[in-house]
Amino acid sequence: MLGFSVAKISGNAAGATRQDVPFNSWEFADFTAATGNNNATNSNALGGYYYQYFRRNLSFFGRVNYDYKDRYLASFTARRDGSYAFGVDNKYANFFSGSAGWVVSREKFFKSDFIDHLKIRVVMGLSVMKTWIPSMLVL
Repeated sequence: MLGFSVAKISGNAAGATRQDVPFNSWEFADFTAATGNNNATNSNALGGYYYQYFRRNLSFFGRVNYDYKDRYLASFTARRDGSYAFGVDNKYANFFSGSAGWVVSREKFFKSDFIDHLKIRVVMGLSVMKTWIPSMLVL
């Protein structure tokens, strides 16, 4: 199997803070009700922020599966991700994973009245988080 994925994510966020709420109550917890103003001794009494973000990601991937007699299984996956998160000089990164499996319940020696399908599988690969930054090795 071969494929590719393209994603564009954008959004924005805004927030404001102000100190000196007149009453210590959620009923009056309103930015306009607060009286705090920045001064020489307290520069954090009144603040705010606004930002926008744009992210684009491009991925190419391929997967090969192998099955021998419905008992012995193998799989290999390769992915090449392109993202700004990898840095200016390194816009692409490669991620590989593989697995091996054994369907024990297909063996002639396996006899069980309460287990229909028993498979043992081992997987190893590199993964990325949703922020598209390499995060961990999955064992």
